[in-house]
Amino acid sequence: MVTVEADGQPVKGSPFTCNVYNVQNIKVTGLGPAKVGKPVTFSVDATEAGEGTLELVISTDQSTVKAEVVACSRGLYDVTFVPHQLTPHFVSISFNDEDLPGSPLRCEVMELPGKKSTATARGEGLNQVVLGAVAYFEINPHTPEPGSIDAQVIGPDGSMVPVTIDKLETGLFRAKYRPACVGTHSITVLQRRQPITKQPFAVQVFDPLQVKITDLSEAFCHRAATFKVDTRGAGSGALSVNIRAAGSEVKHTLRELETPGLYQVVYHPQVAIPHRILIKTTT
Repeated sequence: MVTVEADGQPVKGSPFTCNVYNVQNIKVTGLGPAKVGKPVTFSVDATEAGEGTLELVISTDQSTVKAEVVACSRGLYDVTFVPHQLTPHFVSISFNDEDLPGSPLRCEVMELPGKKSTATARGEGLNQVVLGAVAYFEINPHTPEPGSIDAQVIGPDGSMVPVTIDKLETGLFRAKYRPACVGTHSITVLQRRQPITKQPFAVQVFDPLQVKITDLSEAFCHRAATFKVDTRGAGSGALSVNIRAAGSEVKHTLRELETPGLYQVVYHPQVAIPHRILIKTTT
């Protein structure tokens, strides 16, 4: 009650009634991760918030969701709703037109156990990648409601490689990452927090700049010539050598020496002109 006086006399209507409330005293319990198609029930306790009007709306990014509110006692409510979409649901609560701190509350919605993922992934970023280059691959959810899409890239040393995923206008998702070391990287693609394949993708990251040619010297016609190719610092992959002169391929052999990653090339020049040697590494 608020009493107002003027010259010692109460003004008309005094004492006045003032409603004092505190929206921060409202408590929400039982709101956790939900499963699509299964009812979710949580409680809203406004018994210590004071007198007022409680408003509650549940929605997704696209639409509102029907909810059933049951008053258990004065200021205590049970709220039940059924999520039908694999997308986060948001619970907006206000009291006397004042938002509850933290509102809207987020409710993650997951797929029911046992249902297989529909997503597939493909792209060069899941096969072979040059060290330091940005690698890409695309994820196709094969459904208009894909839920969460994520990917984890783990380097050969066990470190996590940052991944960025963007949704395209086509409905596909594009993932990109930049490997920082040579070796086999493990990539797990997830839909609704579940891997889309039984085994992670094994991606070979190699560095062609680390391939070295040694023991290359002058060669003579009709005599065997040799040189070595060292791929030990380039990562795992296949080595191919092509030697050409006067527009024709020069016969040669390639064999790996006792040291893994070290190769010897033997070729047989037939004409006394410069020879072109092309070395290629692939995974």
